[in-house]
Parts: sequence; structure tokens; C-alpha cells
Amino acid sequence: LTDLRNEITELQKKLDTKDEQIRSLSHENQMLSETESRRDEEKATIASKEEKIVKLLEEQKQQSMQLTDLRNEITELQKKLDTKDEQIRSLSHENQMLSETESRRDEEKATIASKEEKIVKLLEEQKQQSMQLTDLRNE
Repeated sequence: LTDLRNEITELQKKLDTKDEQIRSLSHENQMLSETESRRDEEKATIASKEEKIVKLLEEQKQQSMQLTDLRNEITELQKKLDTKDEQIRSLSHENQMLSETESRRDEEKATIASKEEKIVKLLEEQKQQSMQLTDLRNE
């Protein structure tokens, strides 16, 4: 009977040890499960951040393309502006030449008018002299 009681005590100790192992493993499983949950959350957070990064990179690429388009447009407008500036310089030079020609023509007209006045005066003098000569001849 004592042997059986000793055996029961031994089995009870083993059972207690097994219960302790079960509690320890259950606790460890709980901890691992919580760690796994946190890792899943972290993975989801990382995946979300990666999606945001991809979107931002796509936006950046789009903005870069728009910036390139705007730079190209600025270059084209600058070329047009340069062409207009050249046209303005050319027209200004042409206007200057025309203005100088006009000034010379005005001077020539003034000279011609002055000479015409002298001719008219000389013709009047000649007419006057001719009349005087005629008068002298008649006398």
C-alpha cells in the first residue's frame, strides 16, 4: 500500500511537472502569437508605407515630366523671343536707313527749292534787263 502511495506521489509530482510545462509552453505560445501579430501589423505598416512611396515616386516622375515639358516650352518661347528681337533689330536698322534717306531727300528738296528760287530771281532779273535793253534800243 505504501508503495502504491509512493507511486501515486511520484506520478502526482510528474503530473505537476507536466502541468507546469504545459503552462510554460502555453505562455510561450501566447508570447509567440503576440509577437507574430505585431510582426503582421509591422508588415502591413511597411506594405502601406511602400505603397505610399511608390505613389510618391510616380507623382515625382509625373512632376519631373511636367517640369521637362515646361523647360522645353520655355526654350521654344525663348527661341521665338530671340527671333522677334532679331526682327526688331533688323526693322530698327531698316527704319534708321529709311530715315537717313528721307533726311537726305529733304535736304535735296531744300537745295532744289533754293536753286529754283535763284533761277526765278535770275529769270526776273534777265526779264528786267531785257525790258531795259528794249527800252534803251527804242530810245
